[in-house]
Amino acid sequence: MSTEEVKILLAITSSPSTPRQTLTLSKSSTTAKELREQASTLTNIPLDKLKLIFKGRIIIEKNTGSVATDFGLEEDCVVHCVGKPVASAPVVAAAAAVAPPAASGATVSIPTTTPSTATTTTTEGNTLSQALATLASTQSSTPSTHLTALQTLSKLLSNITSNPMEEKYRKVKKSNAAFQRRLGGLEGGHALMLSIGFVVKMEGDEEMYVMEASPEAWNTLVKNTAVIKGEMEVVQRRVNAAAAPPPAVAPVVPPMPPMPGFGGMPGGMGGMGGMPGGGLPPNMTPGMQDAVASMMSNPEALRGMLQVSTVFV
Repeated sequence: MSTEEVKILLAITSSPSTPRQTLTLSKSSTTAKELREQASTLTNIPLDKLKLIFKGRIIIEKNTGSVATDFGLEEDCVVHCVGKPVASAPVVAAAAAVAPPAASGATVSIPTTTPSTATTTTTEGNTLSQALATLASTQSSTPSTHLTALQTLSKLLSNITSNPMEEKYRKVKKSNAAFQRRLGGLEGGHALMLSIGFVVKMEGDEEMYVMEASPEAWNTLVKNTAVIKGEMEVVQRRVNAAAAPPPAVAPVVPPMPPMPGFGGMPGGMGGMGGMPGGGLPPNMTPGMQDAVASMMSNPEALRGMLQVSTVFV
C-alpha cells in the first residue's frame, strides 16, 4: 500500500457479528463526502440514514479537504457506521463503535447528559462475566426468567447503539415496575447493569441507571452487546430443550396366557381337535376354513370363545 493511502475498517453498530469491511482512502484527497458515499455502498446503509463516527466525532459531509487529515484517520482504525442496512442487500460490515457529535467540530459519541447533583454507584472488580455467572446461577431453575432478563438488557443496549444521539435511550428508571420485574429486581440484575456500563445517579428524587457518553464507554458498550446476544442464544437453547415434549414410549403388551385345550400350540395350531400336523382338516369347507383362519388371526376373540366353551364343559 502506498504511503499516501490509509486503510480503515468499517463496522456496523446495529450488527456487531458482521465482519468489518476494509476501505482504502487517499490521505490527501479523499473527502468526507466521498468517504460517506463509499461507506454507504459497502454497508448498504442508505446515505441519508448513515452516520460515520470516529473517536467520538461524527464525520459530517464535506466536499473539500482530506477526511483522513481532518479526523486523524490512521491505518486499520475503526470507523463506526450507525444506521440500518437495507433488507434487500447483503450486509458486509460490523463490530464495535464510538460516538457522535451533532455539529461540525463537536466530539460526542452519544450525547452528553445534563449534569446531575447525585452520586455515582460503581462496583469494583465486578466484571461482565462475573455478573452473567451470578445471574445464571440464581436463575438456573427458571431458564425462561433468565432468558427474559437477557432479552431486556439486549433491548436496552440495542436501543442505545441504534440511536446514539437520543439521550432518552441511555436512561432507565431504577424503580420502573416492568424493568424491576424483568431484570432489575432479579438477584444479580443490578450487578449486571453496572458491569455493562451503566451507573446509578439521582435525577431529582428519582434513581436512574445512566449510560455515560464517551468514546471509551461506547466501544465497551458495543462489545458487551455482542456478549449479551451470545449468552442469550445459549439460554434460548436451554428454554427450547426444556419445552420440547418427551420422546414417545411404545406401550408394553403383556404375553397372552396359555389357552386351555391347546397345550402350548407348538408349530402353530397343531393339536386343535384332530387337526393333523398343525394344519386344517382337508375335508373342511372353504367357509369353515375362512372362519377358522379369521379366529386364528384374532387372539382376543379366540380367548373369549374358549372362556365361553369352558362354562359348558
